[in-house]
Amino acid sequence: MRRCAGSVAGAFLLAIASPVLGQDECAQATPVGNGTFIADLGDNTGPTGDDSFCADADTIDEWYSFTPSQSGFLIVSTCNPGTQFDTSLIAYFDCAGDHAVCNDDAIGAPAECALGPADLNRKSTLDFFVLEGLTYYIRVSVVNDDFAAQGGSGTQYEITFDGPPPIIPACPCDWNGDTFLNNTDFFDWVNDFFSQSGPQGQSDFNEDGFENNQDWFDFINCFFTPPGAC
Repeated sequence: MRRCAGSVAGAFLLAIASPVLGQDECAQATPVGNGTFIADLGDNTGPTGDDSFCADADTIDEWYSFTPSQSGFLIVSTCNPGTQFDTSLIAYFDCAGDHAVCNDDAIGAPAECALGPADLNRKSTLDFFVLEGLTYYIRVSVVNDDFAAQGGSGTQYEITFDGPPPIIPACPCDWNGDTFLNNTDFFDWVNDFFSQSGPQGQSDFNEDGFENNQDWFDFINCFFTPPGAC
């Protein structure tokens, strides 16, 4: 079966952030697509010495993975209202420590990146070029392992991934790719969705990084009200 994409809104256009469970090890990084997500660092500590060169003693962390379906620029940012502490961000090519780019304090002191009564730009932003099909690993952490510093007030953060838009096939609900939209596509989709027997992300119809009920609703909508190319 081929993995098909649906329409995904641009990350900075999303009004509601979705909850996500970040993982505190690179090898178990949570896969995400374009979107804005709410998470919490309060229950993640990471191993001793697991820090980045972007900030001092930032051992408390969570990890995400992002695999673009086409090349272009990826912006990752904690400059959102839901971020409540001084963050650092770093992107890696792999889990062996080969880094791509990092940021502690957002460059240029944009207002949305301010934190605390002093309005210092303590939130973080990455902006770098990514290649189609290559997985990037994004680490978010709290500077100095101190959630209360610089006016911080909690352990929750809101992170945005705004990368190249997914490539949308002309008829995404032609699930088996035989150029015909019929009952076989429907039964194949049902089997893939409920069995989850294929590779991770196989039933992520809308390419948002999660396999959930929204994928089901999006496929059903496409199948029963197909686009003109179907």
